[in-house]
Amino acid sequence: MSEHSEIFEQIAPKRIRSKHRRRLLSLLAESEATVTELAHDSELRTPHVSAEIRRMRDEGLATSDLPPGSRGARIRLTENGWKMLEGDEWSKVLSLQDVPVERDSCCLLSREEERLTLCFLNPPKETMVQIPNRILKDFP
Repeated sequence: MSEHSEIFEQIAPKRIRSKHRRRLLSLLAESEATVTELAHDSELRTPHVSAEIRRMRDEGLATSDLPPGSRGARIRLTENGWKMLEGDEWSKVLSLQDVPVERDSCCLLSREEERLTLCFLNPPKETMVQIPNRILKDFP
């Protein structure tokens, strides 16, 4: 990778294209887990989770306390995994088109089943916030 492309990659964050990978990265951001726990929490089949975790390990996004392929290994994100997740969040923010006019409101950046990603212009003043009813226009 050239120095120019490394700098560009730092400036232009990448969106995670696979919703399954995104779901697993989000779960691992909450806490480390076994493949079985990830399969249960993500509602994905265990072989699919296992294969995705293997790819994530190969790409340096995840690691575990036991050698690859060991049963019961606790999977956790690496620094690169955290960076990928952060880059995905920034890519959503940078694609924001309808910025709320009111500084105390928020907008919906993405929805993945029951998980919502909201964008706040200021910290919420109350513990309960009204959820917007639409996703960004022309969101890729």
